Amino acid sequence: MENEISPKNRRQFLKYMVFGTAGTVALGWIFPQRSLGHERSNSATPCTSDGNSEACQNYLRGVKATDSSGNHIQESVLLTTAVSGRPVLVKGLSKPTYLVINDGPKLAEYAINPTCPHHGCTVEWKTDRNKFVCPCHGAQFDAQGKVLKGPTHRNLPLITVVVQDDDIFLIDRKPAVDPRT
Repeated sequence: MENEISPKNRRQFLKYMVFGTAGTVALGWIFPQRSLGHERSNSATPCTSDGNSEACQNYLRGVKATDSSGNHIQESVLLTTAVSGRPVLVKGLSKPTYLVINDGPKLAEYAINPTCPHHGCTVEWKTDRNKFVCPCHGAQFDAQGKVLKGPTHRNLPLITVVVQDDDIFLIDRKPAVDPRT
């Protein structure tokens, strides 16, 4: 009778099976596995239906850049007339913003917030002088917002720029890395 399974061993086996199955189902319910069905299918319009969903966790909200007439600016159209080294004034955020045009011409991944770090005056791009000039205290900055002449010793603040489907978005957040340093 060595091969026979005792009723006590069968009961233990069934307990392990029931509790093991129930535990596995409970863990699967508490910690669901990410599947391909949970991924965003359209990255151009994320977070539109539910801004608090998991898909929106690292999404940076931005606004479309517009021209002085309120028309959305498309990168391909802008770059046909843009001049390298000459910032382009756009709207969209609470203050006007200057897009930075690099060699190519190519749109930089950052824009310039024209608020002087000295006393908060709004600087203006002077095409004839090829620099930003603060009307309050005469501070001067180059086309990338780097300080050329004080009284301030800090560069102009930056704003993140993202291009999606040829539309230019301004995100009121400084880039992770300042490309001017």
